[in-house]
Amino acid sequence: MTQPAVTRFSVVDDMFYRGHHGRGPSSVMQGVWRFTERVEPDDLAAMHAALTAGALTRRVYSSRVPFARRCLVGGARVTPLVVDEIPIPADGVVAWADLRACTPLDVDDGPVWELALGHVEGAGSVVTLSCSHLVTGGVGMVAIAEASLATGAAVTDPPPPPDPPRLRDDLRDALTLWFHVVVAVLVSLARACVDRTVRAELLGAARTTASDTPTPAVASHRTTIVDLDAEDFAAVVARENTSPTAVFVALVAACARSVHGRDTVRVAVPVAMPDGSVGSSVVTVAADDALADLGARIRRVAARAREHAVASDARPADPLAAVIGSPGGMPDELMQIVGDRIAARVTGDPGMDDGLASSLGVLPDAFLGVGGHPSDGLAVRAVTTNRSAAKVGVGAWMARSSARVTIAFDLTGVTDGDDVIAATLGAWGLRHRPW
Repeated sequence: MTQPAVTRFSVVDDMFYRGHHGRGPSSVMQGVWRFTERVEPDDLAAMHAALTAGALTRRVYSSRVPFARRCLVGGARVTPLVVDEIPIPADGVVAWADLRACTPLDVDDGPVWELALGHVEGAGSVVTLSCSHLVTGGVGMVAIAEASLATGAAVTDPPPPPDPPRLRDDLRDALTLWFHVVVAVLVSLARACVDRTVRAELLGAARTTASDTPTPAVASHRTTIVDLDAEDFAAVVARENTSPTAVFVALVAACARSVHGRDTVRVAVPVAMPDGSVGSSVVTVAADDALADLGARIRRVAARAREHAVASDARPADPLAAVIGSPGGMPDELMQIVGDRIAARVTGDPGMDDGLASSLGVLPDAFLGVGGHPSDGLAVRAVTTNRSAAKVGVGAWMARSSARVTIAFDLTGVTDGDDVIAATLGAWGLRHRPW
């Protein structure tokens, strides 16, 4: 079988990589799977084996050639299934999942993922799948987990992992990167000579880079997972004549307004790109926005992000970097040349604005149970494991099924996170059940 070509890191990939090495937020994707019955380790053996052979088992290859970009290759170490024998309190499922998300992951050698099993006091079990956000995002994690649960004729052979690139490939990548950056920097500097706005952006970025002021530690943080009744949620969508994504973005925006104390906020919304990757768009949401208008605006902004990806001269197009990357028209790839310390100060938190609303769509039927044990819900979320680098705001991830809508919230910089969520959902007439 032909070895697949490696995909070099984008600006955002480098941001996630730096987070694992203490420069910026370290982000872990996690699936939290609840069961009403006791799940045994043998029930998860086939899933663990499939994950071991699948696309999650990757490590970061860093070339010895200066300025050659990093990439993911095979050969990562894998940790066995983790079984926690200490019973989990009935109201401690999310806290236990938070601890599993903080398990150290080694993106350079492995393990980059962990499958863990815990048992709830009285009855039931919890399974978590945690992995570096560098390896996959929420949609990718759902697809990989679904494939690991396949049985019989549905089982397919995973694609072979890419091998480390050859020396001449690294040299070519470094030279191409430099050529692209030098040309784009000259164009940006020429614009700065005649455009006051561009000049101000570049000077502002220079002052930020020169500053040695540390990022203040975040005083408070709260992670919460709630279930909504699927029929109640559908009724709100129908009443407002809009889409489920628009209702979700409006809920996140309402929480963000409470956290930031202002009427208008910016919410980052992930976008499926033409090449199958995930980019991002940013939507401004005001308190008096009509939901039908918000839905149309979300679609327009997403379409522009996709157009940017197709038309961009960058290799590969990186719409998320266009939102959070280089200032003043400088090329996003400049952040891959200036060094990790400077790049971390300029770029900040990948994907996060005042709020983040990531809709994962309708979950596949594969997650209805495992080993004959019925599921009581699945939440998929991102967890920032070094809180001192986190940005104040509201992150939320929504997954839907026929019976429930599950939303995982991550609120930073607010002391009454549960009250903010309860008040927001109550204002929309949405009953909720905390995990």
